[in-house]
Amino acid sequence: MSLRDLWTREITIKNPPIEPLFIAPPKPAPTPRFTSNLTKKQENRIIAAVIAEAGGEKPEGRQAVLNSAINLIKTNPRYYGRNLWEAISKPAQYTGFSLADPNYVEVKEYLDNKSKKLTAGRAQQIKEVQGFLGLAKKGQLTDVTGGATHYINPKKATDFSWIPKAEKRATIGEHDFYYLKQ
Repeated sequence: MSLRDLWTREITIKNPPIEPLFIAPPKPAPTPRFTSNLTKKQENRIIAAVIAEAGGEKPEGRQAVLNSAINLIKTNPRYYGRNLWEAISKPAQYTGFSLADPNYVEVKEYLDNKSKKLTAGRAQQIKEVQGFLGLAKKGQLTDVTGGATHYINPKKATDFSWIPKAEKRATIGEHDFYYLKQ
C-alpha cells in the first residue's frame, strides 16, 4: 500500500463524532403557573381549605379537591384566577375557605403556629395535602377527577341548579365531581 493510499483512506473515514466543548446542564421543569409564587401563608390557607372541604374523605378525596381547583384555573384563569390561592380564596367558590368553618380554622391556626391542638388524624391529613401540593408544584399531581371543575356532596348540598349544565366525571367518597364548561 502506497503512502497515497493511506492518505486517501484516512480522509475517507466517515464523520467522526465531535465532542462538544460545553454541555449545558438540563433545564429544570417549569413550575406550573397555578402553583407559582405562592407564599407559605397562602400554601397554609390552601391546605386548610382542602382539609375543610374533604377532611372526612380518604386521601383521594382531598387530592380531588386540589385537582378541581387546578382544573378551574386551566379552564378559565380570567375568572378563577391565575394560581391556586386566587381560585380557592375566590368568594363563594370553596365553602371550606371560611373562618366560619371550624375545620378550616383548626388547621389554619395549627399551621400558623397559633395552636398545637389537632383532632385525631388531622396531622396525617396535613402531611398528605402538603404532599399533593408539592406534586402540583412539580406538575406531577395526577388528576383523579377526570378534569372536573366542580364538586358537590349530594347528601349535604342545597343548590343543585348548576348540575344539569355539567358533565359528571367521577364520584370520590361522598362527593360527585363535574365538569362545568365556562
